[in-house]
Amino acid sequence: SWDSTKDNQWLEKYKILKSYCEEFGSANIEGTLILKNIRIGAWVLTQRRLFKNKKINKDRIHKLEELPGWIWNADEERWNRKFELLLSYYKEYKHFKFSNKKYKGEDLKHWVSRQRKKYRKKDLPREKLKLFEKFLPEWNWDI
Repeated sequence: SWDSTKDNQWLEKYKILKSYCEEFGSANIEGTLILKNIRIGAWVLTQRRLFKNKKINKDRIHKLEELPGWIWNADEERWNRKFELLLSYYKEYKHFKFSNKKYKGEDLKHWVSRQRKKYRKKDLPREKLKLFEKFLPEWNWDI
């Protein structure tokens, strides 16, 4: 039937991603990745979108979450990683004056600038603002 064909296609793509994880250690892949002529990166993006829209079944959710490095929201994960880096930077240097050099391989200066712009436009989500307030009480938005 059509449903079992769809299930088989899903399982085939899942197995490709799983074998990629076994080889490289993470399901956190680029959206452009192609493996075995399958647009596996696009498939991962589709799974995330289905999850966000609550249109993926629990069995598939469970299978994907078992994969090392699987994340449902890549933007959120990226933001959290940059924030952790900002905390690390402050702990190390005790200030927020950024040079043009990268810090631990990341361009923190531009990320911080984007957060300040979002704050000024009242576009920074409240939960992120609370993280700044809680962990960086010395933080200044007006630079």
